[in-house]
Amino acid sequence: MSQEKAFAVSPIIETTNRPNEKINIYDGELNFKTSNSSVILAKGHIYFKWFPHLRAEFNAELPNEIFGNSLFEADKIEMLIGNNLIGNCYISSQNIGVNHTVKGGFFDKFIIGDKTLTAKTFKFSILNFDDFLGENIEYVKENSKLYSKARIKLQHEKFEILIDKCEEFKEKFELLKENGGYQILHNGQINILKNSFSFDQITELVNILGHFLSFVSGRKNNPLFLSALHNDEILYQEYTGYPNYPYEFRPSWNNTYSTKYLNSLFTNFYELWKSNTDNKFFLTYIIHWYTEINCNSGYSEGSLIMAQTALELLYNWLIVENKKLIIGKDSENISASNKMRLLLSQLSISYDVPEKFSGLEKFRIDNKCLDAIEAVVQIRNAIVHSQEEKRKRLSEIDEIVIYQAVQLSTWYIEMSLLNILKFEDKYSNRCSKEIIKAYKLELPPWKK
Repeated sequence: MSQEKAFAVSPIIETTNRPNEKINIYDGELNFKTSNSSVILAKGHIYFKWFPHLRAEFNAELPNEIFGNSLFEADKIEMLIGNNLIGNCYISSQNIGVNHTVKGGFFDKFIIGDKTLTAKTFKFSILNFDDFLGENIEYVKENSKLYSKARIKLQHEKFEILIDKCEEFKEKFELLKENGGYQILHNGQINILKNSFSFDQITELVNILGHFLSFVSGRKNNPLFLSALHNDEILYQEYTGYPNYPYEFRPSWNNTYSTKYLNSLFTNFYELWKSNTDNKFFLTYIIHWYTEINCNSGYSEGSLIMAQTALELLYNWLIVENKKLIIGKDSENISASNKMRLLLSQLSISYDVPEKFSGLEKFRIDNKCLDAIEAVVQIRNAIVHSQEEKRKRLSEIDEIVIYQAVQLSTWYIEMSLLNILKFEDKYSNRCSKEIIKAYKLELPPWKK
């Protein structure tokens, strides 16, 4: 029996090859409804822009007899298309001349359509996600067939998630790397296998997927433009600008030469998230810290402080609360170095400085540190504590040493999370001395 063809997911948002171009959402009549229930009719244009923030904005022309302050001074402004509320909005500027025009944006969620409807098919877009070798799919073309290993498939008993590279992926990705910013590189589809999903249900699933993809890519990667469909008709479409980082190469543990391991990893991630509120809180915050550190949001010094916060969270969640290897006041009273040693001991990770980080090793020797952990903690303490002696010591630490301490700490975080998620495949080791484009692929320490 021949296998059914897998056709590429068609895009829900059409874009050009150029990154950072505005996306047109709507042109036509708009209604502004204020808190005193007055309704102002207008003609306007709604669009999605990338800078300085990812968000939907609008401009509208008001009837000349409407005085703009009635909108500026309103406690609450609702925007409607017809009788359907699409979101709460604000006015950022106005121009009263031959025509009376206003500009503004939206608070919270912005949805066109009826989100009270349930659906079994949903589509979405993913920005700036790196290249990978996945499952084979066919792109629909008029006079030819194009096949590519371009799909990530995440299967669950309740749903399946398909993430496909766009047909022009190579061209778009090259332009994105050249120009930076944002570009839709992957089209996604969620098929609900049992019953239908409400808006709240699909929003939670997409939120879980966004955190998972952020961990995989090493930077915030939340799906955008969630759309519910029935027989290819769009029931509603969301244009909320969820956090995504502008493109810049950042290292990640992700093995781009295979995607087969991602299904089991996502299943474990999903089940852990859904198991209880505390685990959801844990995954939310640990991935937040991880992506902020990996994208150098606080530069090296700030990243090292965030890394210590993340490792403290991992220690408490894994060692104290789940494995219960140390309990009571003893779990709080031990030093930061010993907390990290307890954590790494569960991962079969050596306390030595990796060979690649010669600057950090020299610092360890010069400062008579017992191991890599003590060296990292000493550098962190020099940054955090502001006494004159600590400031002098910090000024003497070479920037490359702080950078290497951040990279080592980030690897500890990656390994901890992968261990928690029962990862057993090969990964890219940022601490490996062998680096060309990708990092050396190897089994995690607990599988060697």
